[in-house]
Amino acid sequence: MEFMLLDQLNLQQQHGKIKIRVSRLWESTIPHLKNQVLSLECLLIDEKGYSMQATIRKHDIQQFKPKITEGIVYFIEKFNVIPSRDKYKVVDRKYMIQINKWTTIAETTYNVETIPYYCFEFCDFDCIKGKRNNDTCLIDVLGSITAIGPVSYTYVGNEQTPIRNLEIQNSEDDTFPVTLWDKFAIEFDDSLIYEKESIGPVIIIFAGMSVRTYKEKLYLSTCSASRVYVNLEIPEVSAFQNTLQRGQAIVRSIKQIEVAKQPIISPYEQKFANRKTISDLIALNPADVENIKYTCEAKLEEIDTTYGWWYKACYDCKGGVKDYDGTFWCTQCGKNDQSPVPCLIQSSDTDEEEK
Repeated sequence: MEFMLLDQLNLQQQHGKIKIRVSRLWESTIPHLKNQVLSLECLLIDEKGYSMQATIRKHDIQQFKPKITEGIVYFIEKFNVIPSRDKYKVVDRKYMIQINKWTTIAETTYNVETIPYYCFEFCDFDCIKGKRNNDTCLIDVLGSITAIGPVSYTYVGNEQTPIRNLEIQNSEDDTFPVTLWDKFAIEFDDSLIYEKESIGPVIIIFAGMSVRTYKEKLYLSTCSASRVYVNLEIPEVSAFQNTLQRGQAIVRSIKQIEVAKQPIISPYEQKFANRKTISDLIALNPADVENIKYTCEAKLEEIDTTYGWWYKACYDCKGGVKDYDGTFWCTQCGKNDQSPVPCLIQSSDTDEEEK
């Protein structure tokens, strides 16, 4: 064979040759610095349908970005195989590919029909609940759209950012909230969705999503690696549509999510909103001020270490957990299957800090 398959790659198989399709291509950013690109990322698929993530470092983006197009098949040679990252992987693999300045990329049109365009590892709604604030591997979710909200704005850091809320339903009639941020909120075409609804249920795929919590409620959230597909022609979507058509799940009409009109307050303004002294805060009646935010400027006089410098924390909400029947329990989240991991800062003989 003149090229290797992706599942054959390991740390001992360096500088090989692969034939793949670029299924997804995105610039990796973080919300507070979204104008600063960290790397160029790709999801690659080979003729066996096996997928692997590839990365191009920031200083190599200018060289390779014009040479790579989503959906096209390429031969790639002289790349590095490296361990996968600990966070924000779009596929759960032990290794990933690093494209560097010595890598060669050549487009091919020969026998490309055998390579799939898409690859998903769908997570059901019950699985989502176990992914709260766990960004090791981003998740793919499939469902029908049941509610759409308008575009509104909020501050992320010091910049106003578009946001849009949706709701999706699974084949068991359960619903789950989704939040689209930034370009995903703007580019989501709700008029097209309502047009498609007149023909039948609108099935949507959210790929590369993170799971977040707002006021103790879970929701799916987009990030720079996310992708949205509507009525994609793949077997999983067809199966879901058949389930709805056979009446095995309730087909809900798409409703509108109402958004209360509130003034958009900058972080600087928030620092001084509802300013109170400590005496004022103590005098407040908790029943009268529920869900009202206040600010207070105070000086930290002392740290109370009566109960030590650390505590056993829940992996999800970071609240305290208690030992019970050989495991740990959180009053908010229930059983914690993972034991707490102690994190320490120590000094070496060279006075350098180590974790």
